[in-house]
Amino acid sequence: MKELLFLICLFAANTVQTVTGFAGSLLSVPAGMLLVGDTNAKVIVNIFILLSSLAVAVKDRKDINTKELFRICLFMLTGMTVGALISGIVNGRLLKTAYGVLIVMISLAMIFIKKRRKLPESVMILSLVCAGIIHRLFISGGALLVIYASVKMQDKKEFRSTVSAVWVVLNSVIAVEFYFQSAYCVYNLKLLSASAAVLAASVQLGKLLFGKISKEMFFKAAYPLLILSGIAAIV
Repeated sequence: MKELLFLICLFAANTVQTVTGFAGSLLSVPAGMLLVGDTNAKVIVNIFILLSSLAVAVKDRKDINTKELFRICLFMLTGMTVGALISGIVNGRLLKTAYGVLIVMISLAMIFIKKRRKLPESVMILSLVCAGIIHRLFISGGALLVIYASVKMQDKKEFRSTVSAVWVVLNSVIAVEFYFQSAYCVYNLKLLSASAAVLAASVQLGKLLFGKISKEMFFKAAYPLLILSGIAAIV
């Protein structure tokens, strides 16, 4: 029963991930950790997001902003290195709660403050490094990346394809790391195999919904999704 609930959660979260290019892990990891355990949830969600992002990035490769892709990966990989170094030191629960609160506050500001000041480039870079740290620790660094990407890329196809390509790179690194940590086991590999149809269905539905959403609706939906992601991190 727990596995079925987890697959339903994966389907819903991965549909959102395919539509927007983000939020899938933050929406599915918290529930997954309760249903199938911390490591199993992280392993399965990481592969799910990797494969669904690969499908989007390959199909829409012409829309990828290669300059921003390289820049984002450079600073987020730097953050992931920092995250690996501090993973055994920091209080993970406290850090994740603080991260959730920060995302909710920033998202509310982006929604309600109409007159926005341009953030210094140093702050934008710091947000990417912090996104990398969070992604290494919780596979959930998308919220801070979206705040950066929504400023840098105003076209919905460019945004979605570039962010998806980022997850292909970063989640591949994490997948290899999981291998060397012996995180793959018979249980999570069987669950991954059983979820293949769920992955395919969620990707197809996500692609269909993406084609029906206007640019304005796409970006208007981003910040409420970030708020939901932030709440998921807090809970």
